[in-house]
Amino acid sequence: MACRNLARWKWCALTALAACILAVVAVPGAVGADPKADVAARLAAGEFGPAIEAANAAKEPKVRDNLLANVAARQAKAGARRAALETAGDIASDLERKAALGSMAASGSTAGQAGSRSPIGARGGMSGADFDSLIELITTTIKPDSWDDVGGPGAVDRFEGGVYVDSVGLLRKLPPNTDRSLVAVHEAGIRAGQSGNPRHEAALRKVSLTRLEREVQLLAAQGREPNETMQTLAGLKRVKYILVYPESGDIVIAGPAGDWGRDIEGRFVDDKGAPVLNLDDLVVTLRNALTDRGRFGCSIDPRQDNLAAAKAVNEKWSRQPLKEGQRQRWLNEVRDAMGRQDISVYGIDPRTRAGRVLIEADYRMKLVGIGLEEGTLGVTSYLNTVEIGKDGKAPR
Repeated sequence: MACRNLARWKWCALTALAACILAVVAVPGAVGADPKADVAARLAAGEFGPAIEAANAAKEPKVRDNLLANVAARQAKAGARRAALETAGDIASDLERKAALGSMAASGSTAGQAGSRSPIGARGGMSGADFDSLIELITTTIKPDSWDDVGGPGAVDRFEGGVYVDSVGLLRKLPPNTDRSLVAVHEAGIRAGQSGNPRHEAALRKVSLTRLEREVQLLAAQGREPNETMQTLAGLKRVKYILVYPESGDIVIAGPAGDWGRDIEGRFVDDKGAPVLNLDDLVVTLRNALTDRGRFGCSIDPRQDNLAAAKAVNEKWSRQPLKEGQRQRWLNEVRDAMGRQDISVYGIDPRTRAGRVLIEADYRMKLVGIGLEEGTLGVTSYLNTVEIGKDGKAPR
């Protein structure tokens, strides 16, 4: 009798336990029909792990990203900053991820992490050269009666000086059809990011811009800079292909790549000293192509007063033949009269690396032009073409 009662008790206990287990298992399934309500319930209970699982169960990508952003915000508010960044990293949409990281920073979860640097835009450059003032100076000081605006034969007009880049001729829409020879390259792009050492030589290296953007966003939220592999786009020497995957939203660039290092000026170069691609340049120039009609450049321009002073020096020396050894004195006086010049950058922010490279290129071109730096083979500097007249006077 006791044995039968004991067995019955055990059976009742097992039945009750099984019912409890089924009830516990059935609860998430019932709430899971509405991912938003499920995530809200989990967050209210402080259960971040189950909340993430519930968010990932959402069928619509936009809903999933929004729910993950909510979870990341609650994690950040609770002080779990690292976990919040990991959750934000799972957000597929770059815009939604950016908004989530911005919300986390605004709430103070990443306060002091991202630094106090002001954002660098694409169109914050200085204005272009003041051609009007320069033209007025020329027409009022050099034979004022000879210019076309007063009936003379002479004409003067503005032109783009310095370094001028117009990407309109370089950027074009991709054709709707794909060459069959690119199919293998296109399929290989799906495996971008799964290669080995990025410093090894590669005839065709593939870099996912979508994944790269996500990693840079997460690093920025932590106040950290991209590493060298990111900065050099894994050692890419040029972009040969752009691969687009509408089904996954991925964009992959591909081209020859290899190891990199820094030259004497601290710039990233390959083993032959040629520059490799730069992440900052890619962002700045693409942003310019979309927002500033694809034009940017720089100019180094003399100031009005200094131009007049240099003109006076030149006229003084033109009145008398140059004696032996006076040529250098003449050049020094002209240089001193010109003094400092104004640098203007337009189309891109002068604080960016691309802006600084433009300025350096313009400066070096001017050094080549006056013979102070060696230029391209076959290009003669201006001063090497100057000839003293038969009367011994310097040219006008």
